[in-house]
Amino acid sequence: MLGTATTSSERRFAILMLTLATVFWGMGFVWAKNVGEATNHAAGVPNGSALGPVLMLSIRFLVASVVWLAIFPRARRGWSVKTFLCGVPIGVVLCVALVCQHLGLDRTTEAVAAFLTNLTVVLVPILVAIISFKRPAANLIVACAVALGGIYLLTGAKTAGVEVGGMDLGEIFVLLSAVGFSIEIVLLGWLMPKDDAARVTVVIFAICGLACGGLAMFLPGFGNLTATALFTPKLVWELGLLTVLCTLVAFGLMSHYQYRIDPTRAAIVYLFEPIVAAAFAWAIEPDAGMTGIQIAGAGLILLANVVAELKWRGP
Repeated sequence: MLGTATTSSERRFAILMLTLATVFWGMGFVWAKNVGEATNHAAGVPNGSALGPVLMLSIRFLVASVVWLAIFPRARRGWSVKTFLCGVPIGVVLCVALVCQHLGLDRTTEAVAAFLTNLTVVLVPILVAIISFKRPAANLIVACAVALGGIYLLTGAKTAGVEVGGMDLGEIFVLLSAVGFSIEIVLLGWLMPKDDAARVTVVIFAICGLACGGLAMFLPGFGNLTATALFTPKLVWELGLLTVLCTLVAFGLMSHYQYRIDPTRAAIVYLFEPIVAAAFAWAIEPDAGMTGIQIAGAGLILLANVVAELKWRGP
């Protein structure tokens, strides 16, 4: 079952909590980009290297798993095979999606990455339609067309970076992450109700942290890192914000509340994230703003989100 039936008040509260999570995720784009670049600098590898984003993801999720266990007594008891069967698939998909997103974030702006990630709102209904063997509604088909136009405008104005078929490599990574997050949203709606959310969240955090840590050990520059060079006050502060707000709080809210509403509705709620990301990036770094063409592309992606939510009459 995709989503758990609840009362109207419970659904509204769940939507409110997920909206709060999107605020923290939107703010986290700036912090994630900064800590990834700082880690690569400490390791003596160029910006855009995988080491920084992957290692920071590992630290942040491993710390979050330990803190989560310490805070919630329910997470420490009642473990079973079912807990792992529910948590491991979500953790693996989340790990792949986050790695792709952070690799893309190192190669494009925070605002562009956030708006491209927002394509989950179109992809999730399509995945649900495939799983349920139902043809996508007409509004979803139109939404996909509008979103593709938005991607063209959002990425077509780029002239710097590694180009692959007219699109930067960073933007390709972010698009792949959007697919991964869409799968994660569907898995959360399906698997989370089968076991206690507190226990499953620990598994998700731990799997993501361990997988990223194992990968980081084999990346160029890992052996060059020292604690003194890596953990500067600024990096520790921003990594702490990512761990507490964007991981413990935001992903905790996602794990606890998303399965209480329909996956498509959850994807619609998440469209608030790129608006926060763009505004926060502009407030922190005024030079990080988008061009007029990119703003038009972002607007089309938001329009696609609205079209995906419309209920049309007829076939």
